[in-house]
Parts: sequence; structure tokens; C-alpha cells
Amino acid sequence: MECLRSPCGRAKQNAANRARSPRRKPLYYYIDTNRLIFASEIKALLAHADVDREVDPHGVLNYFAYGHAVGKDTIYKGIRKLLPGHLLRVRDGEIDIRRWWNAAPGQSTTRSPSECAAEVRRLLEDSVRLRLISDVPLGAFLSGGLDSSAVVAIMARQMGRPVQTFSIGFDFGAAFNEYRMLAESPRIAVQSIMRR
Repeated sequence: MECLRSPCGRAKQNAANRARSPRRKPLYYYIDTNRLIFASEIKALLAHADVDREVDPHGVLNYFAYGHAVGKDTIYKGIRKLLPGHLLRVRDGEIDIRRWWNAAPGQSTTRSPSECAAEVRRLLEDSVRLRLISDVPLGAFLSGGLDSSAVVAIMARQMGRPVQTFSIGFDFGAAFNEYRMLAESPRIAVQSIMRR
């Protein structure tokens, strides 16, 4: 549960080490015989003159089949994504990619289910409270799922005023329009974007 308050682990930074936290932005990289180039977005790699832009048919197929890249692949042959919780190390011309973090099951507890639920709630409320410290107006994207709904409910209780939220709805069926239900709450100010 400490992950609710701070990044899940730190990577040692030495030589040409690059690590990806399990909950941070992706790290993309390009390696050839002369260089390692990395960035948090593919477009930054494509801006480099030495990066090969040859399309990977397998990566394109995955993109069209699943709507996103799969695993370490991208739609470019030479560009790869470092998987979450992995470390890429280049030392003396040798490349080593390995897992450095894994979500291990927690230790067993003697707490009752209600005590566990109370602790999760306490940690979540503390996490939201820490993020409400801001010099600019706060808002949230409200998907209608359990996690964003819980965060917005806690924000509303802690802020003491309606939370400015943003949601996306569809005009082709009530089953897809959770934002209408959300808009009925007096503690939430919903801005919606309709998609046809």
C-alpha cells in the first residue's frame, strides 16, 4: 500500500542504466551497433536522424487487432518499449534487459475483512488528500469506473465543494451513458464530451 504515497521502488542510476517504474510512463528505446537512444514517447525517437523508421508488420497487426502495441513491440522494427518493472543496462557493449520489480503477493494478515477495508480506505483518503495540495484549480477525469468514482467521491468530501470532473459519453444508448448518473450528484460538476 505504500505505492499509494510514493513511487514503487527506485532504480540505481549508473553507467547507462534505465529502468521503468511499474506505474510511470513507458520508456521507448532504439539500439543499433553504435548507440542507445531512449525517450518517453516514440515521436521523440523519430525526431532523431539516426533512428530507422521501417514499419514492423507484426506490430501494425497487433495495433489494429488490439488497439495498442503489445508487450515490448511497437509499429517500428527498431523501436522497442521497456516493459514495466524492467531494467535495461548497457555495459561494455553488452545489453542486458531484465525484470527488477514484480508485484509480489502481500503477506497474510490476522486482520478481519472489515479492518482491511478500513485500512484501504484510510490509505486511499490519505493519498487523495496529499494530491489536493495545489495552486491551480483541481479536477478529475471521471470514467464511471470504481477507481475514478472512489477518488472523486473522496475529493468531494475533502474539498467541501463540487469537484470539477470531465467525462465522455455516447449518444447511442443509455447503457453507455454513465455520465448522466454522475451528473445527478450535487457534489460533482460534470463536463461531458458526447461521441457519436
